[in-house]
Amino acid sequence: MMFIVVIESIGAFLAFVRQIDKSLRKSLKKNLDRVVLLCYRNI
Repeated sequence: MMFIVVIESIGAFLAFVRQIDKSLRKSLKKNLDRVVLLCYRNI
């Protein structure tokens, strides 16, 4: 019984991490695009 609870909590944790990773990548990509644009204007 305890084993099932552990597996479920691990799955929930992984889903949580994946969600954070997705939003982090999205914001990183936005910032990268902004930096590239700034560099491009300075050239």
